[in-house]
Amino acid sequence: MTAKQLIGKINRLGSVIPNWVDQAIKSVENEIVDRNVAQMEKLGEDSMGRSFGSYESDSYREQKAALGLESRFINLHFEGDFHSKMDIEVSGGGVRIWSNDEKNDLLVKEWGEEIFGLNKANMNWLFDHVYEYLFDKLRTYFV
Repeated sequence: MTAKQLIGKINRLGSVIPNWVDQAIKSVENEIVDRNVAQMEKLGEDSMGRSFGSYESDSYREQKAALGLESRFINLHFEGDFHSKMDIEVSGGGVRIWSNDEKNDLLVKEWGEEIFGLNKANMNWLFDHVYEYLFDKLRTYFV
């Protein structure tokens, strides 16, 4: 590769890297949704790491426990439709997560937009993935 070719490649990095970031995120978009669901189901928390709290109603807690569902804390899961209908869109290095379930707007109103997204630990996992992806792309880009 000549110096002129190298300079040309360096100058194009500004338009190439955002596409690579999108590709890196898209390559794990199903796992992103799975991790978002797991935050709610297993930890009972939103993307900011805030707890949804515990159930005030003993009878509701007992009903969930009788069905074999998590009852120690609120996890936004009863029949599973809200979680199973979660979807993701990746664009411009950003990620939008939502649920196609009819309860989406109601739950967002009650708990906030932060129910969607990754907590700190999961964001660290995603950053590591993007970093490794970009490193591999850069290595082959300059060969």
